[in-house]
Amino acid sequence: MQLGGYFAKICVNPRSGAGNVACNENREMLRGTADMALGMYFTPSSFTPARYDDTLKRLEEAGAGSPPGRLYHVAIEADGLIQVFDVWESEASFEAFGKTLLPIMADLGADPGQPQVSPVHNLIKG
Repeated sequence: MQLGGYFAKICVNPRSGAGNVACNENREMLRGTADMALGMYFTPSSFTPARYDDTLKRLEEAGAGSPPGRLYHVAIEADGLIQVFDVWESEASFEAFGKTLLPIMADLGADPGQPQVSPVHNLIKG
């Protein structure tokens, strides 16, 4: 797995078989890298699944469908609206993406609001 400019080994949990980067072989290499990642949770107003899908299409057209620095993207539907949870390498990479995303959302009439932003304590795959 590549994280920033580093490559980490996916270690397998012997009990569950799940992959995880949090193992002794990676701890020193990842120190100062994974700790800088940020989790961002958005609950935009009026962000229907159709508007979300249109946003993705426009981001792809703008060359920002898979922006540099975004590690994970999850869209959750709750009560007919889309909520988003992303993990970013840094605030700077997220802000660079925002320069493309925010005008698209404004054009679609969706207000992203203020995200809940928290440092990532751990990432587990699987």
